[in-house]
Amino acid sequence: MILVFGGMYQGKTDFARGLGKDPDPVPDLTAEIEQAMARGDDPDEYIDKRLPELRDRVVLMNDYSQGLVPMSPGQRAFREACGRAMIRLARESSEVYRVFCGIGTRIK
Repeated sequence: MILVFGGMYQGKTDFARGLGKDPDPVPDLTAEIEQAMARGDDPDEYIDKRLPELRDRVVLMNDYSQGLVPMSPGQRAFREACGRAMIRLARESSEVYRVFCGIGTRIK
């Protein structure tokens, strides 16, 4: 797995396609986590279920760790769940990139 993360609209998809390893990267796993939480699913269990199919893919995630802490308990829980998922996916990934202004920096 290759994890590509960064802020919204920072060029993650184009960067991921430019790696040439997966022409159709998994888009915005953070949105999937948000949908799972809205259904009442545990976000950690959701990632556990998805991991086998993600192992040979390029996975994109929005990074919410740099912004303001949300006032809403639900939004704070979502932000926490995304952070835990990114830690888990980064640990499982062979490569990890942070994309800012369309420029990817390899951090693993």
